[in-house]
Amino acid sequence: MVQEEVDFREEEILGKAYDWRLMKRFLHYLKPYKKAIALTIFVLLLLTGAGLVTPLIMKEALDGPIPKALSAIDKAPYIKEIFFLSVLYFIALCARFGLSYAQILLVRLIGQGAINDLRCDLFAHLQKLSLSFFSKNPVGRLVTRVTNDIEALNELFASGIVALINDIFVIFGIIIIMSLYSWRMTLIAMTIVPPLILIAIFFRKKARHYFGEIRRRLARLNAFINESFLGIRVIHMFEKQGERSSTFKTLNQDLQNEQVASNFCMAIFYPAIEVLSAFGTCLVILYASYSIGKTVTLGEFFLFWNLLGRFFGPVMDLADKYSFLQSAMASAERVFKIMDTEPDIKPPADGYTPSKIKGEVELSDISFSYDGKETVLKNLSLKVRPGERVAIVGPTGAGKTSIINLVARFYEPQQGCVRIDGVDVRDWNARALRSALAIVPQDVFIFYGSVRDNISLWDKSLSDEAIREAAKIADADDFIRRLPEGYDTVMAERGATLSVGQRQLLSFARAIARKPPIIVLDEATSSIDSETEHAIQEAMENMLKGRTALVIAHRLSTVEKCDRIIVLDDGKIVEEGTHENLLKNRGLYFCLYRTQEGRL
Repeated sequence: MVQEEVDFREEEILGKAYDWRLMKRFLHYLKPYKKAIALTIFVLLLLTGAGLVTPLIMKEALDGPIPKALSAIDKAPYIKEIFFLSVLYFIALCARFGLSYAQILLVRLIGQGAINDLRCDLFAHLQKLSLSFFSKNPVGRLVTRVTNDIEALNELFASGIVALINDIFVIFGIIIIMSLYSWRMTLIAMTIVPPLILIAIFFRKKARHYFGEIRRRLARLNAFINESFLGIRVIHMFEKQGERSSTFKTLNQDLQNEQVASNFCMAIFYPAIEVLSAFGTCLVILYASYSIGKTVTLGEFFLFWNLLGRFFGPVMDLADKYSFLQSAMASAERVFKIMDTEPDIKPPADGYTPSKIKGEVELSDISFSYDGKETVLKNLSLKVRPGERVAIVGPTGAGKTSIINLVARFYEPQQGCVRIDGVDVRDWNARALRSALAIVPQDVFIFYGSVRDNISLWDKSLSDEAIREAAKIADADDFIRRLPEGYDTVMAERGATLSVGQRQLLSFARAIARKPPIIVLDEATSSIDSETEHAIQEAMENMLKGRTALVIAHRLSTVEKCDRIIVLDDGKIVEEGTHENLLKNRGLYFCLYRTQEGRL
């Protein structure tokens, strides 16, 4: 499957306020919590009932004991009744408190459980994706998917789905109670619903426009901030702080302008709802003023007045959550888009797993392109015998690192095949293939953790003795023992407290610890100075002893002792031989070597 080109503006994409397709996928993660959800809905019903019973109690008090107590000579029995209703009112309030606590707790526990499952699935899926996916997607964006976007879905459940269910219960409960007591007053009160719907539709269109513009401008501002911090060295180098600040002010002002326009929209909506609410209440008061004592009691009037105030609560709540629902749906779309991305490379379930690996590597008639347009390797064939040390050199962009990517099956060629010990790498078990190879990259990545963990990479099967032995072979043991806690010393982020040479020695130890039959050095010494390079040459010799080695090198002085040197240019092998023979041929290798020696 060819992966689609990534839209680097996808942070600006605005989701629908409601998308059943995405909601259905999210609800799948709530299935394990069906019983807890059923309990939550039951609690919501009780909570709605407890909330609506308080105005009913007040209605009974206004229609019963209160007016009777005012006119009666013996007030005692009515005071007892008022006291009883007061106790019921207090019990209802306590019930609301307890039910609210239970509802919030249940919703949070369910939401966090489902979100934990989704986050684990997303992270596990990301780990399975091919390197081509990560080359097209910035790390910061992927971190946002696993953290912020997932957390937005948690709020979608807690503040979206559950709140919507609660609002529906409240609205229907209010309409039912009002209809039971006075269908005439209910019809009068409901006359405000049509204009309310029109206002909501108008607000929805305007709000979507403004929220979309705010999101786009905020995404551009975030991208600019990220770019500025990543390129801060260049900005300081060329004294461009003023220009960047000026651009930032412009982008920030654009964002503020849209936020102000959005505030005007919100400022119109809320008063409009308040006016409608007041108008509905006025209609009820007007009708009640002519009907109290005839068809409407004082308690019923109070009941309608109270319920009408509560009726508009869910409407206002929906307006408050509209922008959030759009944002949550956009987050859901981005998360599930990643979940739907299939890895380019799918190892077979029952792949080849040899008991012993010789270390033969063969590339047969390979043609390869990263983007399907520009061919990096062209009909290339190469065979490396077990135990042979082969260097691959050439100018920048010749295709040296691409060969390593294909041997490790990080990518797949469009033509030809790569074999290890005569077996196509596409038929190998993924774990077996990775254990056959150890790659020492140019940029060594040091994980946060102990030196021991950075060498073993959390492999529990490696003993402390094996880790120390690997470090000794890599000439890393001496400097590790000088660290404050030795092998237990916790490394700073990306190994910031280590020198470039020390990080390189650690990467050698990491490769040796796995005892791979094939080792690949990918420009392993290109980022260190000549003095440090000479210091680690012995470590490299120890590491490569008795193993098949592919040495990708820019510094030709590091490949002079290799059994064979392959010279690449424009994706093709243009020369092949030993260091001495290639110098005698006076071809591309000779030109590269003379250029480097001249610089020295």
